[in-house]
Amino acid sequence: PICHPDRQTGVLAVLLDQQEKGLDHRLEEHGRLRMLGLVGVDAEAGTLAKGIVCGECLRRLRRSGCTRVQQILHLLLEALPSSELSLADFPHLYDDGVLIADSLQCAAGNGESGINVLFYGAPGTGKSVFSACVAAQAGLRAWKVRSSTDDGHPLDRAGRLGAYAIAQALLAERSDCVLVFDEVEDVFG
Repeated sequence: PICHPDRQTGVLAVLLDQQEKGLDHRLEEHGRLRMLGLVGVDAEAGTLAKGIVCGECLRRLRRSGCTRVQQILHLLLEALPSSELSLADFPHLYDDGVLIADSLQCAAGNGESGINVLFYGAPGTGKSVFSACVAAQAGLRAWKVRSSTDDGHPLDRAGRLGAYAIAQALLAERSDCVLVFDEVEDVFG
């Protein structure tokens, strides 16, 4: 679908924490909207205004009517369920878990971002629970990128990656949370 920019400005203004005017430069090739995957440009359309193609995340946001950051976050993320377990319940990973938790806690305390950790293993081996335990050990709230909509429809690769990019942008100033991208093999597989 082709979307005229004027129809998007309310949602875009919230996502960018900007006034509705002056969003044109963000639609350029290296502009924030394109970098987040919210929009693309149909090169055959002739002009930028006619060629803006809405990304899946932007379509979902537009349909939802979300206008506040918390609403947008709820649409894209869900709380990673806390666990009754702790790092001590993963004796083979305990030292690594403490090291990761300490690193996350230190980064959060110093206002650093971009700490990335990859947990790899077969489905059902406890990666999500371990992630929740690491976040709890660090005293941080864990958010998970949704893999389906509220009505149960699965999100495609572009939708999940877009949600992740938007969530990173919206949570960038917060130092109290961890963003978990679970079931990543669905995106790359």
